Amino acid sequence: MGISQRRRRYALAYLPLYLACYQTELKKRYVLYPPSIAGSMGMLTKFKHVFGVAKIKSLLQHRSKSITSLLNQLLTVVEHNPVFGKEISDAGVKANISRTKESRKRINIGLEGLKSEGWISESEFQAFSELLIKT
Repeated sequence: MGISQRRRRYALAYLPLYLACYQTELKKRYVLYPPSIAGSMGMLTKFKHVFGVAKIKSLLQHRSKSITSLLNQLLTVVEHNPVFGKEISDAGVKANISRTKESRKRINIGLEGLKSEGWISESEFQAFSELLIKT
């Protein structure tokens, strides 16, 4: 809406996303969670979970296919360029959302909400809570 204007300079934009790194002794695997809209847990989502489809994937709906595609290219670069991968890893350690006590408390409140809405079971809640205590 409004009057369209041509941009004369570059602009920075905030793009909320999560990049998770799962690491074993020999290998790292990155998973990207692009900007998404949270849906509701309908009967179809519950049915998918019975057959092993992850609940979180059923909950999140990507906001933009083109942005998701662009961000997935980032994963390819991270996996094939060890120097860039190290930079991303260092930035991730610095931005870790579970490093402060207050953040862990807020994460636990969110987990309680997910449990009360049926997204996670009591055992999943306990497992996540124990992981938060260890960090």
